[in-house]
Order: sequence, then C-alpha cells, then structure tokens
Amino acid sequence: MDFKFGEEHRNFRQEILDFLEKELPGDVKAPVSSPDFIGKVINKGWLGLSIPENYGGLGLDAICRVILNEEMSYHQAPISLGLYGRSFSVFGRICLEHGSEEQKQTWLPRLTEGEAFGQCYTEPESGTDMTRIQTRAVRDGDHYIINGQKMFITTTHTLKRTLLMARTNPDASADKGLSMFVMDNTSPGISITQMMGLGGYRTNQVFLDNVKVPCENLIGVENRGYQYYLANKPFYLHKEQGAEVGSVQRAFDDLVQHLKNTRRDGIPPVKRPVIRQKLAEMAANIKAMRLLTYKMAWMETRGLDISHIASVARVFNVESWLKFNSTAMQLLGMNGQLRRGENNTPLGGTMGWHYEFDAIQDFTRGSPSYTKSMIATHGLGLPEV
Repeated sequence: MDFKFGEEHRNFRQEILDFLEKELPGDVKAPVSSPDFIGKVINKGWLGLSIPENYGGLGLDAICRVILNEEMSYHQAPISLGLYGRSFSVFGRICLEHGSEEQKQTWLPRLTEGEAFGQCYTEPESGTDMTRIQTRAVRDGDHYIINGQKMFITTTHTLKRTLLMARTNPDASADKGLSMFVMDNTSPGISITQMMGLGGYRTNQVFLDNVKVPCENLIGVENRGYQYYLANKPFYLHKEQGAEVGSVQRAFDDLVQHLKNTRRDGIPPVKRPVIRQKLAEMAANIKAMRLLTYKMAWMETRGLDISHIASVARVFNVESWLKFNSTAMQLLGMNGQLRRGENNTPLGGTMGWHYEFDAIQDFTRGSPSYTKSMIATHGLGLPEV
C-alpha cells in the first residue's frame, strides 16, 4: 500500500502553490470573494478541472480536484469553493451522465467559464427526503409549468440557473415520478424570500407560480429524476471535496500557533496536559478526515463504487469538524466569542464565525441519522427500516 502522491499530483500541487504565492491578494481572504482572483483561476482552467476536454475542461482526475480544493481552502483564497464545487459535483455530473449532447455542449463550457449552477431540491414538508417532493411540473406544449415551494435554497438569489427537481407524475410511486430541469432563476413567477441563519448564513425560500421551463431543459428522461439523484448522492454529500480538510487544517495550525504565543498565568497553554491532549485529538481527527477524503478520490479515479465510503466520510468529517470548532472555542476562552473587528479578538474572530456558520453542516444534505442509516443499509448489509 503506497500513500505517496504520484509525480503528476505532486507537480499539480506545486503549480497551485506557485500560483497562490504570486496571485493571492494580501488584503482579501475567504469568505470574501475577489472577482479579479476568480478570473485568474478561470484563466488557469481550474473551474473546469474535472470536465472533459471536449467540453472545454481539463479532464483531470478526482485527486487533482481534492488537491485544488484543499490548497485553495488552506490558503484562504477569496473564491467560493462551495459555489463552484456544488456546480460540478451536482449539476456538472448529472449533466455529463444524463444530459443530451446538446445540453452538454451548451452548459458544461459555462461551468469552465465561471458560471455556477445552484440546486433546488428541498421543500418545507420534505426536507432532504426527496421522495416527498410536492412541487409539480406539468407539460404544456413546448414548456413545463412549475408550481410549488422550495426551502433552504442557498444560492438562488445570486445565480442565473438552478437544477430543479419536481414531480411530473403524481400517480407514480413516490420515487418514480420526479424529473430534473434546468430553471432560469430570472423567469417570471419566481419569488425569493431570504432566511438568515447563524454566522450571517443566508438561505432562501423560493416560491414558484406558473413558472415556464422549456422542454429542452429537462435533464435525461422524464420521471427518472430521483434515480439520477440517488446515483449522484455520494457527490452531493461531498460537493466541496477537500475544501473542508484544508479549512480545518488551517484553523488548527492558526490555533496551535496562537496557543504557543499566549500566556495564561505566566505559562503557555500548550504546556498544560489537558490542552495538549485536546490538540492531539484534533490532529488525529484531521489526519483521518484527510485520509478518508483522498481515499474517496482514489476510489473514484479507479471507477469504484464510493457510496459507502462517501457516507462514512460525511459522518466522520462533519462530526470531527464541528467537534473541532467546539473544542477550539473552549481553548480560546471567553474572548473566542468576540466578533471580527472587536478588540482583543483572538485569530481575528474566525473561530467564533466558524462555530456559528458551520453549524448548518450537521443537517444539510441529510441528517446524521439518515446518513448513518445509509451506512447500515448499504455498507453493513442491514435490512432497511
């Protein structure tokens, strides 16, 4: 078993590091985005990293994608990895696997040019159980007429297009009558209402009132949308594959450095046994997160089924991530709760922001209990309940 990266991947990581050393703006960091920096990333072709060359991408493998996300996130590059990661992992993959040739030729090059596509799945009465979707899509000539309500649709207010899932056959079983469409978010009949969460996290309610979607925007075959969703689920769980590892590793490195340079009662906190044990546990969890993430990418490059490992990685990574944030806040003390820009705020207030903002990871894309149920059913062979 060889855990070393091959020459191609080592060279690609170095190319990214050289780029960041040259182009990373000193005054703008994530989560703020820099259009100028994003433009330079687009010029490198990295937003189309995993898109085949015949559709304008680079055609590089999953390991390269994780390396890119990890390094960009670790160095706090001012680019929304979540936005672009979601665009490829969800819409890009589904379009590649199930879209028509015309759809691939039309939309995939737009991903490489920096256009992001959102997703419009969840509803007030269904949450992440897609079989309970009630939004209707009724064919009328050369259009579908969409009516319904979506909830927790995070990027609809900023993006032009969204991948929508709606029910096209209400008489079919719950998992058989759903279809996927590309919806123009500027279409008449779309109303967007913001919902604010912890850490300034914005998401939306989306109301669809007789919204027209052209028939050519149907992805794949009518009534097969839920099957496309299930096939995409491992990637839906890890839309920003690698970014969470880079982000947590950077936060950990900054935390350790801060504790080394801090004095409490005249001695550095890192000399206290309890704190050393907590830091060691953090380091072990981050190492495991990274190994799980790269194992998943390695399996993908070899065409192996990643359904089980994706669920395992999702549960472990999120639980480790949120535990890291909680433990970091304990180690920083009361000052860790101070906001950015306030006096005496340790680490610029980033840990307090992460503690609030990242809390959504505990239930987005499916609750932990749902994901653990997937592990039991698909990984352990236990009967469904």
